[in-house]
Amino acid sequence: MTVAYRIQDEPIGGRSGPPALDPFWLLLVIMFGGAGLGAVAFAVNAWLLRGSTWTREVGIAIAILLGAPAILFILVTLRAGGLLPGSSLQYAMLLIVAWKLGLAYWIFFLQQTSHALYRYFSGTENPGRTASAGALLVVAGGYFRPEIVNALDSPFWKIMVN
Repeated sequence: MTVAYRIQDEPIGGRSGPPALDPFWLLLVIMFGGAGLGAVAFAVNAWLLRGSTWTREVGIAIAILLGAPAILFILVTLRAGGLLPGSSLQYAMLLIVAWKLGLAYWIFFLQQTSHALYRYFSGTENPGRTASAGALLVVAGGYFRPEIVNALDSPFWKIMVN
């Protein structure tokens, strides 16, 4: 009889397949490549790591994308109701940036622990290769960001992915 023992924080991700990236690179992706690409990258990395908080990380990544248009809708409603006078809407729009970056940092800190355990348990990560892949993702995100943002002529799309 064998007893399956698993350390609660041990990642359950497979040892084969693409390696998980250091979340530092994904934080840079969300800063330079936009929230759309960054949130998707964080969600994919959470699935690859499959640490103890991976479902929460995916949920936060979804909240990054869905929260921005919701905040915009609330701000426009407040402006239409006269509760945001003058140029205060421009300052209130900073809430969207704070929302995206705040949640991105939250995922970053959650994934740091999972990634450290992933590196310890897998022992196969090539730091040079994953750093190169992360840097390439940052550069590609910055390069393709204008095309992604301008793909649809919708202010909600632009707020969501930018």
